[in-house]
Amino acid sequence: MLGMAITVVVFLFIMLIAVLFAKKIKKEVKSPKQKREEIISSYKQLLKDSLKDLPADEYENKKVLLLKKIARELEFNLFFQKHEIKNIIQGLANES
Repeated sequence: MLGMAITVVVFLFIMLIAVLFAKKIKKEVKSPKQKREEIISSYKQLLKDSLKDLPADEYENKKVLLLKKIARELEFNLFFQKHEIKNIIQGLANES
C-alpha cells in the first residue's frame, strides 16, 4: 500500500514537472516579416556601433568590410532572397 502511494506521488511529481516544462518551452513565435525586420535592425545597429568614432580614412574601409560580411551572412539566411539582399545592402550603405 505504501509502495503504491509513493509511486502515485512520484508519478504526479513527474507530471507536474512535465507540464511546467511544456509551458516554459512555449514562446511567442515571430512571423517571418517580424524576424526579417529584426535581422535588418540588428545589422543597422551593428553598422552604427562599429563605425562611430572612426576617422574618415578608416570609416569607408570598415564600412565596406562590414557590408561585405553582412551580405555573406544574408546569403545563408533563409528569410532573404538574393535580389532582396542587394536592396538591403544598398539601404544599409546609404543609411550610415
